[in-house]
Amino acid sequence: RGSTAKVVLTDLQPNVPAWQRLSSQSGGRVSFAPDPVDATRVPGHLRPEGTLRMIHLALHHFTPALVREMLADVVRSGDALLVGDCAPSAQNLVMLNVVGAATQGPVLWSRPLHHALLMPVVGTHDGVVSVLRSYSPTDLEELTAGLPGSDGYAWQFFHSRSALSILLGPAAERLGAAPLLQWSLFAPLATGTQ
Repeated sequence: RGSTAKVVLTDLQPNVPAWQRLSSQSGGRVSFAPDPVDATRVPGHLRPEGTLRMIHLALHHFTPALVREMLADVVRSGDALLVGDCAPSAQNLVMLNVVGAATQGPVLWSRPLHHALLMPVVGTHDGVVSVLRSYSPTDLEELTAGLPGSDGYAWQFFHSRSALSILLGPAAERLGAAPLLQWSLFAPLATGTQ
């Protein structure tokens, strides 16, 4: 509300029907590229000056080599990149599965029996693999090391509260403070700060 920001959705495998619905409901604030877009080579017409690219809950699906190519394209274009993903922590291995089981229960009972039997296994596997593949701040900094032009960029990292405190309240921080989510901003340095 009150924002004039515009969003352009892109993907290597765009979901055009879903994006058409979203675009029509957005009052012109959300548009999309109907053709495949490779995040390692984003076309200039999709990124006007001052573009902030965003990847949410997906970076862990990309190999380090592919992430490095994406970061190189961000630097070449002068854009910034905001990544939101699950934080790599042992606590998240447990908490994502507890939250997933607690929230999927009602949905599973409305599905065919084979879904109800398979989804907990699939969901647990997906949660564990996602956390294990998540990039830490150190991983991201190492991926940008030596990229041409990356000396004019800096990383900033932000974290959510712990999963325990989200579920049980602030007193649960004593039990463990591993964040549930991490946001990583890779952006050009302000002029005169290099």
